[in-house]
Amino acid sequence: MGSKPSLLLALLLTTAACGRGEPRTFHLASSNVQATGDAHPSVGMVARDLSEDVDAVAIHQDFLGVPWNSFGDGVELPGGWVQAIDEQVASAGEAPVFLSLALVGGEGRAYLADAATTAGPVSEWSALCFDFVRDPEGPRLRQAYIDYTLWMIERFQPRWLDLGMELNLYRESCDERTWESLVLAEDAIYRAVKVRHPDLVVFPSLVAETLHGLDPACEDPAEVCFAAAAAAREANLTSLSGLKMDRLALVTYPFDHPALVDPADLPADYLSAITSRVEAPLVIAATGWPAEEIRYALDANTGPCVSHARGSAEAQAAYLEWIVAEADAHASDLLTWWSNRDLLPGGLAGACSTIPNEYDCGGEPGWCALVAASRNVVDGWPGELALKTRANLGLRDHAGEPREPLAKAWRQLQRRRLRAD
Repeated sequence: MGSKPSLLLALLLTTAACGRGEPRTFHLASSNVQATGDAHPSVGMVARDLSEDVDAVAIHQDFLGVPWNSFGDGVELPGGWVQAIDEQVASAGEAPVFLSLALVGGEGRAYLADAATTAGPVSEWSALCFDFVRDPEGPRLRQAYIDYTLWMIERFQPRWLDLGMELNLYRESCDERTWESLVLAEDAIYRAVKVRHPDLVVFPSLVAETLHGLDPACEDPAEVCFAAAAAAREANLTSLSGLKMDRLALVTYPFDHPALVDPADLPADYLSAITSRVEAPLVIAATGWPAEEIRYALDANTGPCVSHARGSAEAQAAYLEWIVAEADAHASDLLTWWSNRDLLPGGLAGACSTIPNEYDCGGEPGWCALVAASRNVVDGWPGELALKTRANLGLRDHAGEPREPLAKAWRQLQRRRLRAD
């Protein structure tokens, strides 16, 4: 990709604009997901002004849960939940909003989204591989989610709506019949939204790496791994046929696969192998590349510590160059870099200990405890790695300082693009 990604990015933007006779028009978005707090840090949305960095605000509503019973039974919404939602509404300011909602969540997105109460989300309530067709509660919960979605639209007035984040992960975790029930539910939710808001851009988001069907254990060169996954990719893409979408919204973190440790490893058709099969314009719903190496304990009780990704500041900027070119080639109207700030303070993602129930993080006790707690949830992925894998993707570090050269390349992109407004 070269040693001066920001210079290359400027050249790319100028050449692309001149070659077509018009500048780019997609919006640049980011979200405010971060781990905060001193003694007891936790991960969630932070109400913070992003206007200096973005021209669209991504609201990643995956932390406060869904008031299923309130909407399903017509009872009063939890006051604390409503207050937290309104704080997020205020933080978006006047910028266009990309609102992402969670229909399914939990480990592998194999559960209904957490229930919401005044005290916060209650993960124990959620149902594993819920069948919207065969479960007696299916019709009630589907209507509850429709009412919840319409309520959230009225609150946020979004320009883009992701009505179900990373929806295809449900198929990976559940059986085909259950997946088909979710597709039918998505259809009903989409249609209900379009009746009330016909001009709103509505879609579910899909994880590109899962659609590719890549074997996570394949450590051969990228082209070999992709060739081996051709049949799986075909089946995965065929399974999308019943979904309703105004955009093909892809969530893509290529570095999660061991064959893609550098942006230069990405095949030329990494996204087009998917987009060529779906008749909808592309949106980059979430993406990023780590600025630091990510290491975690392969087994929470015995170790050893292994590397998940060889991140670097230069690789971050090189990946931005690549994803910008892809967004431009596919006439995208939205590119979301997740998140605006690093999830964790610097150094935490690469620190690791092989001593059971201990954590060598070199930081404050609260941060050590947060990572150690995630490590004890389940060995390997998810758990410690699930927390760390998005730890240092930010345009800014955890303290809010611009992360260079990524931030410089992002600013150059902002200066050379044409606002869709």
